[in-house]
Amino acid sequence: MARRREVGERRRAFAARLVLLTAMCSVSIDADAQSSPFVGEWMLEIVQGGAVQTGLLSIEATDAGLVGFLQNGPIALLVDGNEISMAIDSRNASGAPLERNFEGRLTGDGMSGEFGPPATATEEELLVCERFPGGCIHPSGTWRAVRHAPVRPDSMEPRPVDISGRWGTTAGSGMLKWSSSLTAAGQAWNDAFDVDLDLPSLRCANQGVFWRHRSAPEIFQQDDKITFATNSGVRHIYLDGREPPEFLPHSAMGFSSGRWEGDHLVVETTLLSAGVKGYMGEVYSENSRMLERYWLNADGTLSGEMELHDPENFLRPPLQWIRWARQSADTVPITAECDVDSFFRQIFVDGRMQEYIERSDRRF
Repeated sequence: MARRREVGERRRAFAARLVLLTAMCSVSIDADAQSSPFVGEWMLEIVQGGAVQTGLLSIEATDAGLVGFLQNGPIALLVDGNEISMAIDSRNASGAPLERNFEGRLTGDGMSGEFGPPATATEEELLVCERFPGGCIHPSGTWRAVRHAPVRPDSMEPRPVDISGRWGTTAGSGMLKWSSSLTAAGQAWNDAFDVDLDLPSLRCANQGVFWRHRSAPEIFQQDDKITFATNSGVRHIYLDGREPPEFLPHSAMGFSSGRWEGDHLVVETTLLSAGVKGYMGEVYSENSRMLERYWLNADGTLSGEMELHDPENFLRPPLQWIRWARQSADTVPITAECDVDSFFRQIFVDGRMQEYIERSDRRF
C-alpha cells in the first residue's frame, strides 16, 4: 500500500506540474506559427540505455502559437528560432510518473538533441537512475525526429499474411505517454481518481484491451477469425463479417471485427466495458471503440497501432504503438497471478473499507 500511495502522490504532483508546464510553455514565441517549419507530424525516436522507443509527435499551429502532442497526449513545448524544448511525461518500469526534458534543434528535414533530468533533480534521484534504471524518474538519452509517413499497403486488395505464433516485445516499441487530452467530463473523473481505491488491476479486474495492448500475445490464425491469447485474456477477431448477437453484453475485450487491407490486418472493437486507462486514472466509456492495424515488417517483426476513440472523455484519441518479434514455439508463457484478498485486506487495515464502498460508482 505504501508503494501504491507513493505512486499516487507522484501522479497527482506530476499532473499539477504538467498543467503548469503546458500553460507556461505550450505557446511558441515564434511570431508566425502558421508558417513554422516545426508544424506537422514527426516520428520521434529516443535512445535510452541502449533501448529504442518511438512515438508520434504532432506540432500544430493555433491562433495563440504552437502546441504539441505525443501519441495525442499534451506536452509542454517551447520554440525559439530553430531551437526546440519539450517536456514529455511517461512512466518507468514500476509505474511511477517521470518526465523527459528534451532540448534540440531543427536542421533541414529533421530534429535531434538530448533529453535529461531537470535542474531540480536531486543527487539521490540521479543515483537511483544509475543503480536501478527501471526505477529512474529522470532518464537521460538522445533523440531525433523525422517527418512521419504512415506505413500503408500499396493496394487495398486483401492479401492475408501469416501472423500466427508466439510473439514478444522488441526494440522500437511505442513510447508510453502518461497523460491524454481530456474533455471536461474526463478531467473531472480523473481529478477525483484515487489510485489506492480505484485502480482496477489492484483488485485483479481486467483492465481491457487498450491498456494490455503491449502484452505480447500468442496468435492463432484461421480463415474466419484470428485469436490473440495473452495473460489478460483471449480476443477473437472475426474476419467473416459476422455481427455481434443482439444481446451480447459489453466486456473488457469487447467485440472485434477484422479485415485485410492489402497485407495489413485492420480491426475495429466495440461493446467495450467502461474502464480506466492505466495508472493515471483516465476513464473511457462503454461507448468507446478501438481501431487497430497490424503488419509484418521486412525484418519479420510485427508492428501494431491502436487508437482509443471516446469523445465523451478524450479530445484526441490516445495512441499506442507496439512492435513484436517472433519467439520460439518451445517457450512456456508465465501466467501472471493476482491475489484480490491482499487488496481488500489492506484497505480494511487502513480503515478505508467504507470509503471504498461509497466509491462504488467508480467500479466497472
